[in-house]
Amino acid sequence: MKIYHLDKILSSEEPLVPSSGFVSAVMSRVHSETSAQSEIPFPWHRLAAAIVMGTLTGLIIYAVLGWHSGPFLSVSEISDPAMRRSIVWATVAIAVTLPLAWISMWMTDVTR
Repeated sequence: MKIYHLDKILSSEEPLVPSSGFVSAVMSRVHSETSAQSEIPFPWHRLAAAIVMGTLTGLIIYAVLGWHSGPFLSVSEISDPAMRRSIVWATVAIAVTLPLAWISMWMTDVTR
């Protein structure tokens, strides 16, 4: 079958036109479905469990590695400029991230 045969067949058929109430019926159904959906709550319990487990894991690692070989960071390591810069950047990242998260939750009116 050649392309022009297909074009001839498709152009000879009548165009499909929806019935008069079809569009309004579909749109009313769409609106009713979207208004019936509830919001998905944020999994605060899972977040709290993850924070607790992360803290416990960190404490266990510190207990196994830190107490036997001394502290992870000695005063001489913190006085190293590269280490101090890393600590400052990590602290700044946390100090900037938390207020931005709280502001975004406040602006989007998240009350949970």
